[in-house]
Amino acid sequence: GGGMLHSIIAVACAFAGPQRAAPAVAGSRLASRPAGDVRMVSMAPEIREVDLCAGDVEALAGFYETCFGMQRLKGAEKGCVRMGFPGDRLRLNLLQKDRSDFRIGEGLEAIGLCVPDVKTSAARAEVRGGEMLRAPGEVIVGASKIPDEPKETKHSSFEALVQDPEGYRFRLIEREGEPRVSKV
Repeated sequence: GGGMLHSIIAVACAFAGPQRAAPAVAGSRLASRPAGDVRMVSMAPEIREVDLCAGDVEALAGFYETCFGMQRLKGAEKGCVRMGFPGDRLRLNLLQKDRSDFRIGEGLEAIGLCVPDVKTSAARAEVRGGEMLRAPGEVIVGASKIPDEPKETKHSSFEALVQDPEGYRFRLIEREGEPRVSKV
């Protein structure tokens, strides 16, 4: 509680553009390739994990399962629950911490999640102890700089802003098909 959140929006993952051949660096495994070898290497940068501190990781994991359709994933260490969507590489790691060891929202405005039904996910969040910060509705935004679009270009999406019981904010964005972390 207390202070305003900074205006950084954590939308996890930008468009994962085409794979690029990585440059050969002296001493690397790529340096031994013959000249002219243009085999593709999966080197496109991407955000893979977001760590969220929580006073009760099990309760928060249950909230994300019920409200957003996330699943618990294997490979987590003790005191951590790893969450994600099927087919999506981004993971939310819920880290068990004493509430006095961290401050919610320092530099994090919201995490964007694409869900198939914003109204249902937002309603579930409220029922499970979350808070509706912006009711579901159409959001209109201007032109993109990447790729560069004419200034008069407008895009709309159907969104809501909810806060989970630990205080983290999620921008729910309606998308057809499987839920996933926002690619805007």
